[in-house]
Amino acid sequence: QHFGDSARDQLKRVYASVLPTGVEVHLDLCSSFDSHLPAEYTPAAVVGHGMNKDELDSNSRLSSSFVLDLNETPTLPLDDGSVDAVTCAMSVDYLIRPLEVFRDLNRVMKPGGLLVLSFSDRCFPFKVIDVWLDATEGQRCAIVANYLHFGGFSDIRAGSVGSTADEPLCVVTGRKLD
Repeated sequence: QHFGDSARDQLKRVYASVLPTGVEVHLDLCSSFDSHLPAEYTPAAVVGHGMNKDELDSNSRLSSSFVLDLNETPTLPLDDGSVDAVTCAMSVDYLIRPLEVFRDLNRVMKPGGLLVLSFSDRCFPFKVIDVWLDATEGQRCAIVANYLHFGGFSDIRAGSVGSTADEPLCVVTGRKLD
């Protein structure tokens, strides 16, 4: 698994505290069999993006999904200004064209929309970008915060939240400019 039970529970608590109410469209970027969204969070639609159709099909939170390799095609098949909130759990470190991806996320998000990225120190070393393996927790937060900055997002916040003894959980958030 990409991360442990305690970090997974903490991520659901983070989502519960930061995700807005009244969301029409939520995009779960780099999704799989679990979106980690709290039960009380009820957007009108949760659109899942991922690499594995079987995993997406088994995710009961998704109202629709699509398969796309963002490392090959960093353009989402979504309309401009159509997404209220985006989450991406435990996958930002695998993006090899992150600036293109984040610029396109900015395109599909509504003004004021919230983006929430999370990661831990667990990864598949042969799949992550090289700089990730040698970076400290703080440096990883800075890397991801810079993705948001250069992707055109504002109100960027980054840090470790509720880390456990066996696994840190880092969260970076940002908003699309109005």
